[in-house]
Amino acid sequence: MVGERATSLLVAACATVVLASAPGCQPDFAARASSVVQERVLAVRSEPAEAAPDQAVKLTALVVDPSGTRKTEAIDWAFCTRPKPLDELDDVSIACFQRTADWIVPLAVGPAVEGKLPLDACRQWGSDVPEPLPGQPAGRPADPDSTGGYFQPERLVIGASGSYVLALGQTRLVCGLPGATRDVLEEFKKTYTPNANPILADVTLATAGGAALPLPDVDAAVTGEPPAPTIVHPGEPVSLVVSWPACDAPPCGGAEPYPYYDLQQHALVARRESMRVSFFASAGSFRDDRVGRGEDERETSVENGWTAPASADVAATGGLVHLWFVLRDARGGVTFRGATVQVQ
Repeated sequence: MVGERATSLLVAACATVVLASAPGCQPDFAARASSVVQERVLAVRSEPAEAAPDQAVKLTALVVDPSGTRKTEAIDWAFCTRPKPLDELDDVSIACFQRTADWIVPLAVGPAVEGKLPLDACRQWGSDVPEPLPGQPAGRPADPDSTGGYFQPERLVIGASGSYVLALGQTRLVCGLPGATRDVLEEFKKTYTPNANPILADVTLATAGGAALPLPDVDAAVTGEPPAPTIVHPGEPVSLVVSWPACDAPPCGGAEPYPYYDLQQHALVARRESMRVSFFASAGSFRDDRVGRGEDERETSVENGWTAPASADVAATGGLVHLWFVLRDARGGVTFRGATVQVQ
């Protein structure tokens, strides 16, 4: 099982804390991370998953509430261009959690938008020396994450000024290798493939002693009626298996191999992405909120338990329960899927 890292989901959770005093923002701190009890941003996907400054990307958010996925939500997107001060320990500056500011560069409004990454993204968030902030000492390049990557933050606002949800997403940047020799740089350019988003190949549900049944992706339906929900009994424990493709060479939709620049050895090291699935539901309870595979594991699936709610807990929705699965790779790639089950 792999550990948490600062991704769009974690930053979005912090946004709730920042806006706790805003009208209409009343987070339930007693609820588990997997419990969807109000409108939330569960994930932000960038396509491509890794891009260079001034390169066009498409940004899509998974916005949900207890009634299901919000497909037509009007989201106000912007890039945050202000790096964090040297004395801040968080991955992203708290200044990025703003509706408007000089460093918040508007992008577009919509459920999914397209735009070019800021031209100075590697200077503000990556391996290049940044411009110093007013009243601050000269800056230094950002520290890479555990996979050697840097990220450009995106600020999301959903709702009117009186009651709104604020969240952050991130796009991995193609930047340089500070301190690397010319030979290492040349080898890195030859062997490194920018990250591709993972593919959520399949989700299955199995009851005790029962056969595994596929859970259709309800969010993939463009026309016609969505697929009929899978039926489970009240309080019934089930097993959920989420899988992704095997991967031997990038780009691919599984755990991609990649060269990593080791700052201590001053050399490239062969590594493979770890993978993690975050589970969410409008009712019921999961055994674990997140389940993952480490970079040394070659398995292409994870299993988690979910216990269906009692009938009385979902009477208002006619027994319908919404589930969401967010698959992330270690280099910031994201994909997601929604499903429904009927408790009866």
